[in-house]
Amino acid sequence: MIIINPELVSKITWEQDPDHFDVRLHRLGRYDVSEEFIVVNPLYDESILEQIDTSLSAEHCVVWANRDIWIAKKFTRSWQPANGWQVIQCELKFDIAVECNPDLNNFVQDVDIHIDYPSLEHVWYLDPAYNPTDSKIWVCRASVKNNKITGTRDMGYVAPRNLGDCIIEFNPDMPELTWADENNNIIDFDQFKQDIHYTHQWVIDSQFNFQDYAVWAVRISPSRPNPLGIKHMGTIRPLMRFNPDIPRVAWPLDNKIPYYELFYDHVWYLDKQFNTEADDIWVARIVSEDSLGVKNMGYIAPPIEFNPAIPKVAWAINDQIPYYDLNYDHVWHLDTRFNPLDDKIWVARIAGANSIGVKNMGYIMPRVEFNPAIPDLNYVIEQGVPYYDFDYKLMWMLDNSLHTDDHAIWAARITPLAEPAGVKVVGNIGIEIEKFDVVFISYKEPNAEANWYRVQEKCPTAKRVRGVTGIFEAHKRAAEIAETAMFYVVDGDAELLDNFSFNFKPNIFDMDCVHLWTSRNPVNGLEYGYGGVKLFPRQLLLDATTWNVDLTTGLGKLKLVDKVSNMTAFNTDAFNTWRSAFRECAKLAASDDPAAEERLTTWCNHAVGEFKFEALCGAQAGRMHGSSSQFDLGRLKAINDYEWMKNEFNKFYGQ
Repeated sequence: MIIINPELVSKITWEQDPDHFDVRLHRLGRYDVSEEFIVVNPLYDESILEQIDTSLSAEHCVVWANRDIWIAKKFTRSWQPANGWQVIQCELKFDIAVECNPDLNNFVQDVDIHIDYPSLEHVWYLDPAYNPTDSKIWVCRASVKNNKITGTRDMGYVAPRNLGDCIIEFNPDMPELTWADENNNIIDFDQFKQDIHYTHQWVIDSQFNFQDYAVWAVRISPSRPNPLGIKHMGTIRPLMRFNPDIPRVAWPLDNKIPYYELFYDHVWYLDKQFNTEADDIWVARIVSEDSLGVKNMGYIAPPIEFNPAIPKVAWAINDQIPYYDLNYDHVWHLDTRFNPLDDKIWVARIAGANSIGVKNMGYIMPRVEFNPAIPDLNYVIEQGVPYYDFDYKLMWMLDNSLHTDDHAIWAARITPLAEPAGVKVVGNIGIEIEKFDVVFISYKEPNAEANWYRVQEKCPTAKRVRGVTGIFEAHKRAAEIAETAMFYVVDGDAELLDNFSFNFKPNIFDMDCVHLWTSRNPVNGLEYGYGGVKLFPRQLLLDATTWNVDLTTGLGKLKLVDKVSNMTAFNTDAFNTWRSAFRECAKLAASDDPAAEERLTTWCNHAVGEFKFEALCGAQAGRMHGSSSQFDLGRLKAINDYEWMKNEFNKFYGQ
């Protein structure tokens, strides 16, 4: 059998085309006299043929191979690629010398030791994933004994043995948690088991550590003896779980929580400004596997970014934003009273989670502090200042038309969050005084319907209380149906004068006072507060639980308005004339008002017109009742009992 000279074979180079390579090998023996010839791989000695059966003959090329490396090829002189190949795998047997790296302490998986090329030393290296150095580390090397070694064959990488024996420890002083990195990504600790040389240690984030020193949370130790040291892997924190129904914005979750309280679940809820539901909605939570309970961490809202070009002040941002809109950016612009430019200036914005657009939330102004010493009213700031003056404490004074003091009174101010650069008085402040409600109170007055019609002519929106027993109870009901801070009361027997109107604007410091207009008496000509229109502070009546004999004077401060509002037409029949005179004169007789005696004398001695006799009798009887009841409030209050008055009248005049 002809064997081609190995020197000639070594000159045939591989060019990535196996067919062409074999054609070139075939040419080496094509002109030989022998019908068949063998080509031996130059990496092997011809003695390798002793381990294969070269007697096989065929038209195709017979290829003996060790794994993926050809050992020898047998050609016929007439072979061509169209005849094909027959590959025969051979198990070569060599007397092999094997050496393992003593520094690895057998921490390597069993290596499949085999020799591909007897003339080369075969070397296996440690997988880079387990290699803490920049250089390659050999694991084992093998060669054929007593054979000339001409080079080295790199057999690739092998992984450590006992990979699953690394020990993961969790701090026993902490609960079983799902741990995350600073970006709230869950940490896969298994990936760190590959480093067989070091102990890996994580400490808990300072947000959860109240100690003066670092506290370890998790560590992974190799099972090999004498690890090379500790790798400090940084800080970890419990996984923060977010409500998937709420857009993910940068929630302020920086509460300090000591790690020993992580045995409880911690839950943050959505701020009411962003919650349109009746029940609380959770935003975020930290969950312990063996929870001892739940700790409510309060309400949170998305962070608001403020324009850094505007001096820092507190802003009046009270808009209700439903949480499902937090995918949008929300932008507030500066109120035009404080913007000296033609273009809009943004003041504040909330960045959307995955912004799908921008929502314009309108204009806002700095939060205004109002003088607590003046009534809480609808003040109007008409005169503004440019926003760059927000460095100053800005003050608005109460307009002189709204008070009677000799000195200026501040009404409102804007104070910067930093130390003010000074004080600037911007101007005066106005007030929007609402048009007060009007309530007509009637109880069996014969002329009530005509008087009610006249009230409606002057105030079409007037309200009415009809048939409520008891003067106090009727006025309480009037306060309940009124909707404004103050409201007018018109009695059922009051005939409003043509020149009277419900457009009075009280001094703002008098809005907690009862205002009483003058009334004209049709029987004796007196003009004073008896039966006049009244303006009550609504809350004063709502809060009242009792009163004295006269409701107008019994609730607190009284302000007299020196203008006739109506004629008190009480002389509509005998009983109402007598009753009205009796009640008023009883109050006058029990009063310590210096003007009471003169008015009482007129009531008891002068009367004209229809039912003048009943007026005089009622006045005189009331005078006696008031004088005798001056120190008996309970007896004096009987004048407000309609039925008691009816019985007293019947004693004089019969049924």
